[in-house]
Amino acid sequence: MSLENPFSKKVILPPEETNPESNIKLIKAFLGTDSAEAYRKTIAGEAIKPKKEKPDFHLDNFDEEVFDTEMKEDFEVWFAKFEEKSLICMEDLLSQEVNKGSIAQGLVGLDSDRAWQMREDLISQRANKGDIAQGLAGLDSDRAWQMRQDFIGQGIDKGSIAQSLAGLDSKRAWQMRQDFIGQGIDEDYIARSLSGLDSDRAWKMREDFIRQRFFHKKIDKGSIAWGLAGLDSDRAWKMREDFIRQGVDKAYIAWGLAGLDSDRAWQMREDFMSQGVEKGYIARGFVGLDSDRAWQMREDFMSQGIDKEYIAWGLAGLDSDRAWKMREDFISQGVEKGYIAQGLVGDYITFVWQIIARKKAQEEKAKKKYINEPGK
Repeated sequence: MSLENPFSKKVILPPEETNPESNIKLIKAFLGTDSAEAYRKTIAGEAIKPKKEKPDFHLDNFDEEVFDTEMKEDFEVWFAKFEEKSLICMEDLLSQEVNKGSIAQGLVGLDSDRAWQMREDLISQRANKGDIAQGLAGLDSDRAWQMRQDFIGQGIDKGSIAQSLAGLDSKRAWQMRQDFIGQGIDEDYIARSLSGLDSDRAWKMREDFIRQRFFHKKIDKGSIAWGLAGLDSDRAWKMREDFIRQGVDKAYIAWGLAGLDSDRAWQMREDFMSQGVEKGYIARGFVGLDSDRAWQMREDFMSQGIDKEYIAWGLAGLDSDRAWKMREDFISQGVEKGYIAQGLVGDYITFVWQIIARKKAQEEKAKKKYINEPGK
């Protein structure tokens, strides 16, 4: 008995060979276990299931069921600790007679009992309720909605309440936006409340605002650009580029880059700097960015004499030793403490770093689950 051309991945067996087990041993010896197993299954009449290659992972194509508590756990544990540190810092700043409105606005995205107690304390201390309303941005909880309704009943500025809807894509949020538009609330506030929202409904409202402005000149496109904060999608980049061609103030477009760490975002920042755009607006947009590139630009800005208040504002979302050291240095140097307060977790625009960080954490968790679970 002989084998011809054993390295061609094709086994030629003499017709007189009738012992399958012998054949399997030969195939295994020359071509490996997988080929031998395939031959065995063929002899036994078993179907050979081709191996399915897993497609590349993409969050948009992954089942929503992955976004459960387990997926968010690591981020939420970290965020709870960061929130605690930030609230302690805010309490310390309040003891130093910082502007209470800055503290109130800086509570964005914080839904803990301690954060709510601080809001109640600020109300009892007669802090501006419009500022407190702005600090509800990112919160879709029943407590947040009750406070919004209470403020509406008390006649608090609805523009500030509209801005508290930033980052919210829920039915209640959209209903309130529509109600405010129907009541004639300045639509610039509504446009800014779309920060962090990349849904079709958000894009339709932006496009409606632009068309409405064309006919009635009611809204500033700068507000729409501002409300692109946190968005790195193709639609967002096309709108930014359109706005640049149309002469929209680049300072607002720069601020609308908040939280973005992509090459396109950095290129636009570089372009803006070369064109003389106010660097303070660029610095504000460094929220959530802890990369060497972001830190180098912060250092460059300080060496160029850019107001440290803007740099402090752009530290929102950073829990690194470098960030806490810079905040401490700024306090000792007399930097306005209100900006330091809003440079902890952000304001109703810059808090988009929270949305970006949560999505990134979910994507990483989902990717790991996808890779580790066979047959998906």
